[in-house]
Amino acid sequence: MFERLGRAVARVPRLVILVWLLAAGAAFAFAPSLRDVGKADETSFLPRDVESMTARTLLARGFPEESAAGTATLVLVREPGPLTDGDRAYLASLAGWTTGPDAPGVVRDAVIGIVTAESAPGQASLLRSPDGTTEIATVRLRVAAFQQDANDAVVALRDHISATAPVGLGVHVTGTAGIGTDYLQAIVDGTDRTTVVTVVLVVLILLLIYRAPIAALVPLLTIGAAYLVARGSLGWLAAAGWSVSTLIDSFIVVLVFGVGTDYTIFLVSRYREELARAGAAASDGDARGAAIEATVGRIGAVITASAATVVVGLSAMIVARFGMIQTTGPALALAIVVTLTAGLTLAPALLLVFGRSLFWPRHPRPMTGGPDGGLWDRIAGGIVRRPLVVSAAVIAALAVPILILPGTRTNFDTLAELPLSSDSRQGFDAVAAHLDKGQLLPVTVVVEDPGTDLASGNGLAAIAATSERLAGLDGVASVRSRAWPNGDGVPDALRPSGGLSQLRAALRNGASGGTAGDLT
Repeated sequence: MFERLGRAVARVPRLVILVWLLAAGAAFAFAPSLRDVGKADETSFLPRDVESMTARTLLARGFPEESAAGTATLVLVREPGPLTDGDRAYLASLAGWTTGPDAPGVVRDAVIGIVTAESAPGQASLLRSPDGTTEIATVRLRVAAFQQDANDAVVALRDHISATAPVGLGVHVTGTAGIGTDYLQAIVDGTDRTTVVTVVLVVLILLLIYRAPIAALVPLLTIGAAYLVARGSLGWLAAAGWSVSTLIDSFIVVLVFGVGTDYTIFLVSRYREELARAGAAASDGDARGAAIEATVGRIGAVITASAATVVVGLSAMIVARFGMIQTTGPALALAIVVTLTAGLTLAPALLLVFGRSLFWPRHPRPMTGGPDGGLWDRIAGGIVRRPLVVSAAVIAALAVPILILPGTRTNFDTLAELPLSSDSRQGFDAVAAHLDKGQLLPVTVVVEDPGTDLASGNGLAAIAATSERLAGLDGVASVRSRAWPNGDGVPDALRPSGGLSQLRAALRNGASGGTAGDLT
């Protein structure tokens, strides 16, 4: 089977190269980017029946006008402080700008409004730090954090702030949307750095092994074409409706370059051996074709078996319940299949087209029937002479990471993965230093009781009891609810301002023929 494939490639190597060039060019030019069509919000991969998704559905159904798809948090900091009236006036102007005609379309389309201490005086104690140096405001969004529309709005908001913020006032955009924007940008930057480092390392390794620049070029061209086609294919599939995480972009780089280098090195090494066996006849085109046929026939089965085990293992991830794992495995398996196909077709075609110049300046020497005494022959000889010693040394080296494994701790702290210079992390650190950091990323608890009017006295009592139980949990700093609006355990009706508000509402209802309700 593989010999026939090698024979077919040997007959039309230039056609094979042309097909791959067209496929890679089309993928590069026309395939949508995974950054645009992939999903970055991990919650979108959750099963519909998990508790958090049930709560989200109830929240959207019960509070359609008040619930926002996503939020960002503005953090105003003046050190050593305090914030000035001008600083607060700037925050008010910023709130008006986001929904006004002067804001870019990406901001107006995404922002519902901004909740500040001025617009919600009942929450002023939660939004302003006791030392007066820090104030936060919540930006309510129509789009979810981690989505491209939210990222564009955050970037435009930061650009406006950098151009208009008063001197000495630090203004940061953090919260879920701000963190999501910085997190995705960190992934993009990391992917770019990974690509550059991977290419450099592959080039150095190939030059060290072959000491022939063109021979090192064959794996790079093969891997590059495979990467573009695999990435483009996943982009088209994601645009067609397949849920693929944007994180997969960074995985593909490492995976394709890793396995692609292995596959092509096996092919190039075997091809060199076949040319050495052919001896002087290697300058003949027919001899090179026969060498390619023999190379693909022997190595094709080896690398296909290697790829098959990886593909099967990755495809098994489809049984996972978490959607990100469920789709990432098959997506990476597809990248492996594309890389294998390139290794079996494009790499042999390039080996043929480069011809005698492939191993310049070190052309293969005719085999004499014995070892050539090179480095690898000496290493192989040492292994054969002392197999037990070598095996023990390798096992001992592999055991070192296993000893460290029990001390490994899983970390799901997204902020810890962001650089200290990122805007969202600076804002979070400022809030943590002067306010309750839970204000930025609060946990929302939805209370549902179909048989009870939660606005009645009994309902408010049930909410207060629930708030009290939540406040007693480890790690909970405060709880805000309808019964505890300020998070301090004091019902609004027991505050002078709250009691007067309820009295005013009751008098209005009485004047209009209504009922006073449960005024206490």
